[in-house]
Amino acid sequence: MKVINLVLVIGLLNFSSCKKEVSQPLSEQTKFKFLLYTNVTFPDPHHPVSFNMYIRHNSNVLVDSLLVTLPLSDIPNAANKLVFERTVEGNYQGVFTVGFKYSIENVGNSWHLENCQAGTAEKTVDFNFR
Repeated sequence: MKVINLVLVIGLLNFSSCKKEVSQPLSEQTKFKFLLYTNVTFPDPHHPVSFNMYIRHNSNVLVDSLLVTLPLSDIPNAANKLVFERTVEGNYQGVFTVGFKYSIENVGNSWHLENCQAGTAEKTVDFNFR
């Protein structure tokens, strides 16, 4: 009888000492916030520049949309930054690549891209255009 009680006590101690790890579920939507501004005075402020919102998941482009076209001189400072938001629905795994693609007329194309783990509830892309 003592052996059975000892086995029961050891079993209860073992059971009560187990720690169950509860992980937070991945978010089924990710809210992307795009902030655009500059702190530079450009030498030729009349060149138009076009900014695209860009969201890619692994190798699939989900969003590549024109946000705004404006002269360089009209890009606001940090106190008046442009704010754009986009929510992507779905139970994604892996990595998002998000940011801005931009084109300056008669100059060229470039980009500002950042990575974000899928399942993140919110990602802010803060772009100081220079």
